[in-house]
Amino acid sequence: TAWNTYSTQEECCKTAFRGQVSNACLCSLEDKPTICLRPTSRAVTSTAVTATGVGGAGSYYRDYSKGWGEGTCINDLPLPIQ
Repeated sequence: TAWNTYSTQEECCKTAFRGQVSNACLCSLEDKPTICLRPTSRAVTSTAVTATGVGGAGSYYRDYSKGWGEGTCINDLPLPIQ
């Protein structure tokens, strides 16, 4: 493929959006890391979500339809045109 793919959404966020100040990608994870929680909330450890869900692409990739600050990783089908 012409784009990088990752086996988990978390791996995609940590690699494709490394340095993202807003943490939008990491905060889009089902189990949000502590950096996304309000100070009064209890800490939750992030766990990897694999891309094997029904209708998923089988891997995660950067969603180029969003700007860097709002960017997330998706596993939607159909895959983007290469």
